[in-house]
Amino acid sequence: MVDLQEQQSASLAAQAVLHSFLGYENPQIEAEFSTLDDAEVDGRPHHVVLVRAAGLDYNVFVDMETKLVSRVQFETDVPQLGVTMITPDFSEYEEYGGVMFATCNVIDVPGFVRTDIRFSTTELNGEVDHSIFEGRKTPSRGCLYTCRLPRSGPTNE
Repeated sequence: MVDLQEQQSASLAAQAVLHSFLGYENPQIEAEFSTLDDAEVDGRPHHVVLVRAAGLDYNVFVDMETKLVSRVQFETDVPQLGVTMITPDFSEYEEYGGVMFATCNVIDVPGFVRTDIRFSTTELNGEVDHSIFEGRKTPSRGCLYTCRLPRSGPTNE
C-alpha cells in the first residue's frame, strides 16, 4: 500500500469522477477555469479549457460538435521520468442510462507506457443524477459549464 500525499492525492481525487469537470466542484478542491485557444484533436475542432486545480494545470479538450471530452493533458512529476506530459484520450462514446461513456480510453505517458483500455460491457450500479450534466451556456463561447470563462494564453497541443 502506498500513501498518496499532496499533489498526487488531490489529482487522483479530481480524476475519480464520471464527468471531467465534476471533480472540481468539490469544495475541498479549489479550481480556476479559463479558455485557451481552440485546437484540433484527430482532425476535429475542439474548445480547450484550462483547469487549475490540485496543484496542476489540466487542458481539457471538448469536441465542438459533440460537446464530449476527447482529451485531457497535464504535466506531473513521475518518479524516474521527471516532469512528464500525461495525455488521456477518450473516444468511442456509447450511451448508458442516458449518459455518454467513453468505451475507449488511451493513456499516454511518453517514454514510459501507453495504455489502451476498451470497455466491452458497462453496467450501471445505481441511478444517474442527470442534473450534474446540465450546463449554462455563455453567449460568447457556448460554454457547457456553470462558470464564466475568460480568455487566456496559448494551448499545449
